[in-house]
Amino acid sequence: MIYLLVAILLVALAVLGILNLALSRKHALSASDIDEIRKHWQGIEGLMRDSHDAAWVKAVMEADKLLDLVLTKKRVPGGNLGAKLKNARHLFQNVQAVWEAHKFRNQLAHEFDVHVSRGQVERVIGLFRQALRELKAI
Repeated sequence: MIYLLVAILLVALAVLGILNLALSRKHALSASDIDEIRKHWQGIEGLMRDSHDAAWVKAVMEADKLLDLVLTKKRVPGGNLGAKLKNARHLFQNVQAVWEAHKFRNQLAHEFDVHVSRGQVERVIGLFRQALRELKAI
């Protein structure tokens, strides 16, 4: 009797493992997705080499859009990046850092006459970079 229960448990665990593997592959990025994302990221890094703060602001906006794109390609549900981040908490080691980067982008987009320093923007771009690395996108 106990051998039968152990056998059933092992079969159930194997089935769950196979399902988990299938689901993780379903949400993996394709090679062409990764190429597209990396090219976009190179453009963001190019904006960061510019000496004008308008280019840095654009880099933050583009990094935020890129993160949204990656989460969409990974089929994370949500109508906007904020909703997707709520549903993707488990994908990040430090989701608060990702939220901080997104909130900075929102501040730039919605507040009038926001002044940014290169250091601020480099830090936020670093947070986006880390998030994209954790998603295995760059």
